[in-house]
Amino acid sequence: PPCKSCGRTNHEEKDCRFKKSSSERNSKKSSFLTYTRPEEKSLCSQEQTHVSSDNQWVLDSGSTCHMTSSDKILSNKTSAHKIVGTSKKGQYMEAKAVGQVDAAECTLKEVLYLPGLDRNLLSVSAIAQNGGEIEFIKNKVTVSKNGNVVLTGQRDQSGLYLIDIHPDGKQFCNLASESNSSTSTDWHRKLGHLGYDYMKKLSKICTGLRLDQSKFDVCQVCQEAKQPRKPFKNQRTRATRPLEIVHTDLVEVENRTWDNYKYFMTCLDDFTHYTKVYLLNRKSDAADAIKSYVAEAESKWNMKLYKIRSDGGGEYVSTNFKKWCAEKGILLDYTIPHTPMLNGSAERLNRSLMEKVRALLFDSELDFKFWGEALYTAAYLLNRSPTSTLKNCTPAEKWFNKKPDLSLLRIFGSKVFYKKLGHVKKLEKRSLKGIFVGYGPNGYRIWDENKNKVIISRDVVFGDEKSTQLPETHVNSSTLNFDRNVINESDLESSDDERSIQSDTDSTLSDTGSTQSSDDSGNSDSDDSNGTDGDDDFNPEQSEEPSISETSSEFVIANEVETPQVLPQDEQLGRGQRVKKLPSKFQDYVLPTNQSDYGLLTYQQAISGNDKLQWKQAIQEEMSALEENATWKLVDRSEVNGKILSSRWIFKIKEDGRYKARLVVRGCHQREGIDYNEIFSPVVGSDALRTIISYSAMKNLKIMKFDVKIAFLYGSIEEDLYMSLPEGFENKNKICKLQKSLYGLKQAPAMWNKRLSDFLRNHGLSQLKTEQCVFVNDNRSLILAIHIDDGLLVGSDIQLMKMFLKGLKSEFKITIDENPDTYLGIMFSETDGKLKLSQQLYAQQIVEKFRMSDAKPVSTPMVTGNVHDPNASDKDVKFPFREAVGSLLYLSTKTRPDLSYAVSVSGRHVEKPTQSDLCNLKRTIKYVKSTKDLGISYLKTEQEAVLTAYCDSDYAGDQETRKSTTGYIIYFNGGPVSWSSRRQPIVATSTTEAEYIAATEAAKALIYLKSFLSELARIDVPAEIHIDNQSAIDLVQNGVLNRRSKHIDVRFHFIKEKVEENLITIKYCPTSDQIADLLTKPLPSDKFVKFKNKMVS
Repeated sequence: PPCKSCGRTNHEEKDCRFKKSSSERNSKKSSFLTYTRPEEKSLCSQEQTHVSSDNQWVLDSGSTCHMTSSDKILSNKTSAHKIVGTSKKGQYMEAKAVGQVDAAECTLKEVLYLPGLDRNLLSVSAIAQNGGEIEFIKNKVTVSKNGNVVLTGQRDQSGLYLIDIHPDGKQFCNLASESNSSTSTDWHRKLGHLGYDYMKKLSKICTGLRLDQSKFDVCQVCQEAKQPRKPFKNQRTRATRPLEIVHTDLVEVENRTWDNYKYFMTCLDDFTHYTKVYLLNRKSDAADAIKSYVAEAESKWNMKLYKIRSDGGGEYVSTNFKKWCAEKGILLDYTIPHTPMLNGSAERLNRSLMEKVRALLFDSELDFKFWGEALYTAAYLLNRSPTSTLKNCTPAEKWFNKKPDLSLLRIFGSKVFYKKLGHVKKLEKRSLKGIFVGYGPNGYRIWDENKNKVIISRDVVFGDEKSTQLPETHVNSSTLNFDRNVINESDLESSDDERSIQSDTDSTLSDTGSTQSSDDSGNSDSDDSNGTDGDDDFNPEQSEEPSISETSSEFVIANEVETPQVLPQDEQLGRGQRVKKLPSKFQDYVLPTNQSDYGLLTYQQAISGNDKLQWKQAIQEEMSALEENATWKLVDRSEVNGKILSSRWIFKIKEDGRYKARLVVRGCHQREGIDYNEIFSPVVGSDALRTIISYSAMKNLKIMKFDVKIAFLYGSIEEDLYMSLPEGFENKNKICKLQKSLYGLKQAPAMWNKRLSDFLRNHGLSQLKTEQCVFVNDNRSLILAIHIDDGLLVGSDIQLMKMFLKGLKSEFKITIDENPDTYLGIMFSETDGKLKLSQQLYAQQIVEKFRMSDAKPVSTPMVTGNVHDPNASDKDVKFPFREAVGSLLYLSTKTRPDLSYAVSVSGRHVEKPTQSDLCNLKRTIKYVKSTKDLGISYLKTEQEAVLTAYCDSDYAGDQETRKSTTGYIIYFNGGPVSWSSRRQPIVATSTTEAEYIAATEAAKALIYLKSFLSELARIDVPAEIHIDNQSAIDLVQNGVLNRRSKHIDVRFHFIKEKVEENLITIKYCPTSDQIADLLTKPLPSDKFVKFKNKMVS
């Protein structure tokens, strides 16, 4: 007979585990009820008296509609009196109301309220009638609709399928315990997108981690960040103790961090699998980082490191590093070249770290400059995540001999509020906004966008961790108010049993090698006037983070220590150990500074970043222009036998804010004589451009400018060239046969210049013989200067100028600016009857790029007496010296003659600068900061046209070569149009000879400008040179040759010939009025300011 307690026939009533008490047997309450019409009966046959929460529902195939025993969860509730039949014959229950349940997962409609019901029932029939699908797989059930999973449930021990449904407002009612009641998806994000299986394992071996029953769906961020290959089998021997084997590797990242790091180095202990990472400025810092790691690790474990396993990179095979390892008794185990799988542990660690870094960045949608912070966080999380090599423990537990606590983990990139410490006024805000970017010693690492740096704070209020967008009106937060007596030194690993800060040596070695501030004085909260709750008990020396200057990430404790923005003298911005020599043909190349390195963006970064819509539109515009211009035609790849060139995308934001994408072919793979022949293409010279602008100011001429879009595409090519399709438009079977020139081809500039020159000549303009990129019409009413695809048009007839531009626009795509403010980065402004040329914006960019914004202003660019010492120590100058000189050179040759000498002197020592050279260079940048608005000016009134030159020379001023320095400056229409400060090619044996050589150089420039103006405007301009040396003047005018002058080379007698032809006039100038003296030597402040004011204003 069936059991009277449960109705089953497989056991007797006395053995029934569901046997009820007598009071329960007399109860009329029954489960598995159904609502039926008078003629309907329930098919259910089991009773249950288990009392469950309002959130738990039993999936019932016998119920015809959903039922609940709680009216609190019902919305849109209406009264109802309906009869519900039970599984027992003749028994019924009455439904008091009907409504709907609005849950986070779904909405249940027509839900009956039965007060006597034991459990909430979820009707299979109702689900099916509404288009739902139910699937039972072993112990799991899923309810889906339209292919999307809506509900999931598990089978309990009694065979019932239970589903949790959370009505609105129920799921996150306890904000104080949010970190412990997070969903699996939240923990997945908190743990840096750790796999679900490892999360389940981690919940058993750590405290503070509670997972719900739901398993999250496929994570898009994981798919974007992780693309694994099949692993290599590692059959090398494992370590049997800590520090027996340490794996290390160096990785270069394309983007620099916010604090300008480019490399990172990993150290992995083979026995504990504990990882430590170091951020490095350059590869040569790797040796110092390893030494620091060895010293700390050996001190912690009180044992010696036996073996370092690495690849054969230059940072690991240097003589000094090998010698240090030999002295320490450390065995170096190098891998075979091109066999990285022999160092599989380090390579797999690199992959794991970068996967987690990408996941953290993609998930948080932070800029790529935060990859260093994401790397620190990734290392911290990996050390606290399960690994297949360790059983039932994490690397952090193995290393510190303490189980890690994950209760204080947060989602990377979350918006936070942190306590403002230090002196705070009565009415000031007590909280500041920031972004959570990692874990520090006894606090969180917070990025402050206003201060543009990372700080560490203990008193943090986190916003909604499920969104990186901070609510404007209300913050759902859990406050983390760190108690100095609770937080121990193991990086936020708290313990309820330990109520004091530990000084255990287990926490002396951290996950990341970043420098922490050791000054924690004066950080008590101003609200605590009695000092009872200040920071006096906090000792940063107990922090787990070490202090290593090579890996400083330049963060500070909240409002305690301000990090200077100026680069220290021993810091270098990312030069590797392997010196890459620039080809000689590129020695004169100048890299201007930009506010942002958009040129470094890859295609994938552009189309997936914050500005992806703008970049996609720019890419489409470029492709449309290429297609409209018929730049190539598609051919079958099988038909091509020659070399196929590749291409890449270049991205840039223009000065007017436009997003520009440029497709560039890799012309470096072209072969001379096969793929190209002629490549030379001229541009307008700086002297000629300034002379044109000065002449236009004097004649009050109109200035317009234009920019030719996709200029290089207009040039035709004669060679057969093939290129693979651009990234994002690939086709395996097709390639491009180029029909027009393309950016990046070696012959592209020459082909464009030829096309443009032919067009201008055909439309009535003639090319000047003195300047190939200047064109004029017959009556000189139009003057055109060309710099690649940028044109400057000067004329007296505005209608004629517009007509010319209209004709040009019919041939090429151009943008026209009839009232230009800038040209080639040079700003135009009119003040006090003068036309001023300046580069204020560019000067500011230089100051910001080399972190001199907070430097004190100076009145001179160089200090008298501070000269280059060739016998100085061989200590490397860790500063981008060459790059800074190149940036300043562009400024000094365009609009700032007062910088010429200082930049010239620094340029002589770019190969091996000393500390004195660095001091001079930094002083020059300080001077630029204080005088960034200066520029050259020309009068706007017509006056007599005269070319006036001042020339001077020092004597044997170069201490290394004993050569002299030539300096000259030439004025036209009240302002400088040409200047130079250059070391003379020979050693002068007297001051007369040095001045004579300087006068010759000035005469060459004068003759050029005189000829240029004659051809440009058909005017004969008188030219004069002012010299302050009487002997040099006698040598020029009288040609006196004696034992002191007869050895002078013939080429320097050029000036005598021009004086005899009356092309140049020589005049004497007192030394006190010799403006060119500023271009030959460092001057005292008062004298420098006097001459500077005559050059720039």
